[in-house]
Amino acid sequence: MKKMFALLLGIITFSDANAQWIQSEAPAGYRIWDMTAKDTNCYAAVWTIGIYRSNDDGLTWSEKNTGLNNLQIKCFDITDVYVYAAGWSVYRSNDQGENWTEVNNGLTSYYTYSLAHSDTYTYVGSVGGMIFYSADNGDLWNAIPIPGVSTSVNKLIVLDTMLFAATEGDGIFRTSDNGVHWDQVNNGLTNLSILSFEASGNTLYAGTYWDKFFISTDFGENWINSTGNLPLAPDNTVGTIAVNGSGIFVGSRRGIYVSQDQGINWYAINEGLSGALVYSLEVSGSNLIAGTDGSGIFYRSLSDIYNYLDIPAPDLSQGFSLSQNYPNPAKSGTTISFTLPCRTHVTLKIYDRSGFNVAVLADCNLAAGHHEAFFDGDLLPDGIYFYTLTAGPYIQTRKMVLQR
Repeated sequence: MKKMFALLLGIITFSDANAQWIQSEAPAGYRIWDMTAKDTNCYAAVWTIGIYRSNDDGLTWSEKNTGLNNLQIKCFDITDVYVYAAGWSVYRSNDQGENWTEVNNGLTSYYTYSLAHSDTYTYVGSVGGMIFYSADNGDLWNAIPIPGVSTSVNKLIVLDTMLFAATEGDGIFRTSDNGVHWDQVNNGLTNLSILSFEASGNTLYAGTYWDKFFISTDFGENWINSTGNLPLAPDNTVGTIAVNGSGIFVGSRRGIYVSQDQGINWYAINEGLSGALVYSLEVSGSNLIAGTDGSGIFYRSLSDIYNYLDIPAPDLSQGFSLSQNYPNPAKSGTTISFTLPCRTHVTLKIYDRSGFNVAVLADCNLAAGHHEAFFDGDLLPDGIYFYTLTAGPYIQTRKMVLQR
């Protein structure tokens, strides 16, 4: 029987052996600095022994170090074409990590803490407030330092047209013109040493050193203390953040916690997790994957977590929408509009009545916001057609008519 419980002020823990973390087939004894995932591939930065990749949502891992000159990797970023890895150097792969190429031309500091990308640029965050960008996939880097900042750029996030930089001692900065001007966006932060930083949709999340957890819903203009009942200061800190719909997961020195109400209540989910010091979290497919300091990599299904806590799984489709094409019926061309709440991979396909795919209008990563695709049906016979949008967890199909 599923356990029933009331919301308490303290952290709630459980001992049900049917729901717990499982240790994966990954190297133990090393710190897992970072993880990132796309499609079926998840990458892990295993300190001093390089990069490992999983093709099964974190269950098994294999070493992918061909071309690396230094195995001290700290961060990743994945674009539509490349995987980037950085630590004591910056590397790029165009074959899902099978081979790596060093790309340092223009960098004045090779020691990097963070990576990110927009539709136009790739970014690297380094020491001394230094950020570099590349307009050619890393072949040449250009400096856009944050004036007056001497600390490390621990995390970089691209949100809409804005680049955010979280620093180790100067707080969070934002630019909308690729570093020509920087704005410090720290209103509400009580600690300017940012250790963890994440975004989902238009919401930003930040964890400060040995202190608190904050959320901003207005692009960093204001930060709200959402620590709730997380046991943080003075001897615990949020080192990593992952988001799954309305579920917020944080990894700390005392393990992993989840909140479904924007940080008002937090629940410990550490059953089976040895080595409580968690350095990295990543959602890959249907699993949450945790990288620890010395105990290896663990995985746990998201449905298991939500069922175990007797709380509803988040509605991952919230914020997605697919509009009716216009005009409909269409004499020739017609426009299909859709909205995304966050950056995600999108496919938009046209099918005839027999289910045959007659056109692919989109198969790429797209940013949050409103999008339009034009369908030219001049070469197709009149009749009824269907168009299907697949965006992350969201799948929606609508009917349209071609009638000359």
